[in-house]
Amino acid sequence: MDELRAARPFSHLTDEQLALLATRGSSRTVKAGEVVCRPGEDSDGLYVVISGRVTLSRAGRDGRLVTLGERGPGGSFGEPGLLDGATRSALVTATEPSRFFILSRKGFLSFMADAPEATPGLLEGLGSQLRLTQEALFAETVKEHALQVHLQAGRYRMLAQLVAGVAHEINTPLGIITTAASVLAQDLADLVCDAGPITGPLQDAIEAAALISSNLGRATALVERFKSLSTSQAITVTEDVDLTAVVDDVLALYAPKARAAHLSIEVRDERKHPDQPWVGNPGSLAEALLNLLSNVERYAYPGQAGGRVEIVLAGDNGQLDVTVRDFGRGIPKANLDKVWEPFFTTGRTLGGTGLGLALVTNLVTDGMHGTAEIDSEVGKGTAVHLHFPRTPADNSGDNEEQ
Repeated sequence: MDELRAARPFSHLTDEQLALLATRGSSRTVKAGEVVCRPGEDSDGLYVVISGRVTLSRAGRDGRLVTLGERGPGGSFGEPGLLDGATRSALVTATEPSRFFILSRKGFLSFMADAPEATPGLLEGLGSQLRLTQEALFAETVKEHALQVHLQAGRYRMLAQLVAGVAHEINTPLGIITTAASVLAQDLADLVCDAGPITGPLQDAIEAAALISSNLGRATALVERFKSLSTSQAITVTEDVDLTAVVDDVLALYAPKARAAHLSIEVRDERKHPDQPWVGNPGSLAEALLNLLSNVERYAYPGQAGGRVEIVLAGDNGQLDVTVRDFGRGIPKANLDKVWEPFFTTGRTLGGTGLGLALVTNLVTDGMHGTAEIDSEVGKGTAVHLHFPRTPADNSGDNEEQ
């Protein structure tokens, strides 16, 4: 009796009403790790946890499970099933051996018919529990919204870093252009004033003009790369993409930071059919790679220690794989399950926010319809693997490469 009274939906019932209610229900026991119910299943009623503990979770927008809460002794779940008979909306898993009291919708209606005086108290208890559940869901929604705001801020910070890097890279060719233009102007002035033999000054002018032309082309290419990537980051586009070209553009934009951090980046293409394009959003991949390279710089080789980085392109049967591997400090095994969590970082003093890998998985799942995995060993390095379909429809390997 006390076990049922501890449940919020039944807290307003009298002893007599609880005794009657107990005759309308059934019991169930499960083992630790056993699934109690799944989304989409027909509801078999309200569950009250008599002993043990369960977790409630639900798939988020990216397909990953989001934990909604736990229920211990006296906790309950499945209240809506008593009122509307709808299917289950959450995955419930026992984390300990558990025992439940189950009140089916049929038993609930039978109890209401036999004890109408209990209706106000029972409905009050159900309403109270539903209100708590609604508040918990609202809190999760607010938390997810805050996360999205932080992720978006992280994207803008990365864009700002790119602007600074590109500006630095452009300064060098522009400086050469300025010097060459000065030489050309001076030599032409000497040519006009002296009106003598023009072979030497003319030769200098020709060489200066060539320098101006080549370095202007270099500066233009850098600007075009930046414009292309920044535009595709701001707008979700799907197009035929040369995977190698995206990686080359990323490395060109990251070159100033790579030099400053003494990173040696090698690209290996192990695809069976490298000429076949990827149909996707180049901005999502570019931004994911930039975040991974920044993580390598900050965590694998901190303090501008420098080291080797590999970017490996692979894939077959409609699936593409991009791996970013370093050979630095590595990640302790205890932290491997946490690295994808927003705001988790061991490098707060190094400027880390804990959003880098959270942003990567967001880009890969939402922007590329893929998944991200990580493996690492302390002292030997870390590898992050991005898996995604070669075309958006290649979720089952139907479009097999020939």
